[in-house]
Amino acid sequence: MQNVNYKIILFILVLLALSNLIFFIISLYSGPIIGFITAIVMAIHWWQKRNSRLIMIMAIVWILIHIYEIIKLGISSYPVNISLNLLLPILLFYCSLKAYLQMKKEEK
Repeated sequence: MQNVNYKIILFILVLLALSNLIFFIISLYSGPIIGFITAIVMAIHWWQKRNSRLIMIMAIVWILIHIYEIIKLGISSYPVNISLNLLLPILLFYCSLKAYLQMKKEEK
């Protein structure tokens, strides 16, 4: 089951990168390029180190940024992108938490 979590985490990070790249191309806002770069760096880091604590922290930050965005700017004219940037990090947090707990369980 642990390998499935690892693959899901990597898949979610790639989805976040792609959705932000597409949003950047469509909207020409600068924010999505930061999300794209962040997701790529996190995916590379995850691929190399399997650091689930960093992924959990970044997922929380990602969620908070987009909650702030919704409160401050509203759902905007791109509701699919905002929804993906809010829901995917929730799933990312859940899977990385499961991976972290599994890792701690195996250490005992």
